Amino acid sequence: AGVLYYNSTLGKMNHVEVPKIQYTTPEDDLFADPEGMDAEETAATESTEAVPTETTEPAHVPSSEDYINILVVGQASRAGETANSERMADTAILCTINTYENKLTLTSFLRDSLVRPPNFKGHEFGKIKLTTVYHLGSYYSNGDVAGSMQLMNMTLYDSFGIEVDYNFEVDFDIFMKVIDLMGGVTVNLTQEEADYLNSEDGWIGYTVSPGEFHLDGSGALCYARMRKAEGDGDSDIKRTARQRHLIDRLIFGLKWLTISDINEMANQIMPMITTSMTNAEITDLMMKLLPM
Repeated sequence: AGVLYYNSTLGKMNHVEVPKIQYTTPEDDLFADPEGMDAEETAATESTEAVPTETTEPAHVPSSEDYINILVVGQASRAGETANSERMADTAILCTINTYENKLTLTSFLRDSLVRPPNFKGHEFGKIKLTTVYHLGSYYSNGDVAGSMQLMNMTLYDSFGIEVDYNFEVDFDIFMKVIDLMGGVTVNLTQEEADYLNSEDGWIGYTVSPGEFHLDGSGALCYARMRKAEGDGDSDIKRTARQRHLIDRLIFGLKWLTISDINEMANQIMPMITTSMTNAEITDLMMKLLPM
């Protein structure tokens, strides 16, 4: 009964099939010694007297098997808009899980970065903003979000050498709902951030104070999208740093939820998530994450 319920819960997500990219970089080349290094080490060994050494396990050599890259995109469609018309990547964060060292790393991609996507479904592109790549993938796939994910993955590989294994898409609504279901989130506000949120441009709707401050879902969204506080310089670098700070606080907050809280959250947010992962792949990932 538990397995059936678990699978039915995962089945509430929107699953799409994204074609896998055939990555062409030989893995052996990524970790090869610099040219001539092996020969120098051999010469040094031959020219010195042999010294007994303790037997130790060989050093671990990183490989692609150690890493799982999951790209999470917050797309910018709003109420009253079709996702296809405005499926921009407002936020793109790569979650890299290092299964050997048990670490999670978050890497933000600046949405206004100029990139040149590869040819896609017969279309050629010049230099465009990364946020637009996600939209064009859907546009040239007749509104299919799998096209957005596919073109985004291809572009990140061509431009940065990033090999994306899985994709998730969320929107503003799910972002606010998760935080509200958790009872809000506490962030550390600077004076400049508080001043901006309290201004007419802040759109937060209530007064905040610098220091530790508890935000609801709507307030957290204003915080996560802010990039015009004094000192920001209209910078997406500051904005993405706030987003990673917010995610860190959310992960901390999840530790205090009860099973019933998590179950209620899953039932409400699963239908709002789109992913390229199958139920079996999600289960396999969960088994790897639990010991971490």
